[in-house]
Amino acid sequence: MIRKIYNKIQSKLSSSISENLFQITRPPGYISPETICKENSVEVLCGKAEKYFQNVTDPFPFISRPFANFSKSPDSIISLGALLSGLHLGKTMKVLEFGAGVCWLSRLLNQMGASTISVDCSMSAIKTGEKLFKDYPIIGEFLEEPQFNVFDGHQLDIADKAVDRIVCFDAFHHVQNIDEILNEFYRVLKDGGIAGFAEPGLCHSFASQSQTEMRNYGVLERDIRLEELKEISEKIGFTKLYVKLSGNTEISYSEYRKIVDTGTISDRIENHITTENRNRTIFFLQKGDLQADSRNGHGLKSRIKLKKDVQNIDVKAGETINLQLSIKNIGIAKWIHQNVQDLGVVKVGGHLFDDNFNMIEIDYLRTRLEKDIMPGETCHSQISFNAPEKNGKYIIGIDMVSEHICWFENCGSQAIIFNLLVSDT
Repeated sequence: MIRKIYNKIQSKLSSSISENLFQITRPPGYISPETICKENSVEVLCGKAEKYFQNVTDPFPFISRPFANFSKSPDSIISLGALLSGLHLGKTMKVLEFGAGVCWLSRLLNQMGASTISVDCSMSAIKTGEKLFKDYPIIGEFLEEPQFNVFDGHQLDIADKAVDRIVCFDAFHHVQNIDEILNEFYRVLKDGGIAGFAEPGLCHSFASQSQTEMRNYGVLERDIRLEELKEISEKIGFTKLYVKLSGNTEISYSEYRKIVDTGTISDRIENHITTENRNRTIFFLQKGDLQADSRNGHGLKSRIKLKKDVQNIDVKAGETINLQLSIKNIGIAKWIHQNVQDLGVVKVGGHLFDDNFNMIEIDYLRTRLEKDIMPGETCHSQISFNAPEKNGKYIIGIDMVSEHICWFENCGSQAIIFNLLVSDT
């Protein structure tokens, strides 16, 4: 039902684009983005960005994003969540933040377990970002040292196929040479990589603030039109453009019941969502086929079998137990078998319970796999572990685990369970 609603909103949004553009009345003295592009080179616009950040005397509203503005923070956080979700991020991914400004988002990405390259055309902004990382470090250790690059407006100082993801939050609408920049994005992305954008909408240039910015500072405030970007990105080689619906729509309880019970929404809600998505665009460009892997909990599922079916094992205290397992990857994510700090590495794991299923030790055993396991592939593993030192009845649960991500049982897999009787005889 929710999918039907989503498709209905997307259809209405697409069909209303041209009508929406023609209906909007240009404000008096309207300055068009095309005029800004015609009158300014890329270098001039980059210089204006640098001058803007040079004149910032209080960086707090910038470095404290997305929490700086009490009234705007909720919508910013909602957009950020949709952006991060659509990127299909995983721990240890290398992420390029384009138009990073003072690098507040790069800092959050490092907190999530990614490593970052922060890029902006303003040296002053980048220096503020470096100071932010120094003065307000993340909780824990950086996966690797963050990188900070000043951008010349044309070419990224990054090797081919060097990054897993690109993220751009409220920055791409300032770009004049979008063809050139998207070509650079395609070049530096790995195969299967994704560039994600959270930007203003179809008629951003018409807004009062946009007109003020262009008039007073000469900055570019471009409208984001996905039909244009889709055509450009496909010519470059991107294989897919997809969208996350944005918005913070409040509904009554009766409207909620109507949605979940019948799968229908009122005209009021439909119009509200449509308007929100005209004014905010969260979209993604994908390079090749996306291969999910175990650095993210999505798509992890296994089927484990004991080669010799046993329900009960009698052992002496401390005795070594050897079991042969057949393990099939029945999910959609590749299981990686090695990574920095073991993040996202899939292993055979086990829990120890008492005979009433009370947890004694959640991390009772670990066994590493010998290679990456693709979806549909079966592997075989021998696990060895020692019985408890204390006599008694126990229960062992064998499951797969993606280290520092999740146990597969939490994603819907079935652990195998057997009884363990520990005695002196």
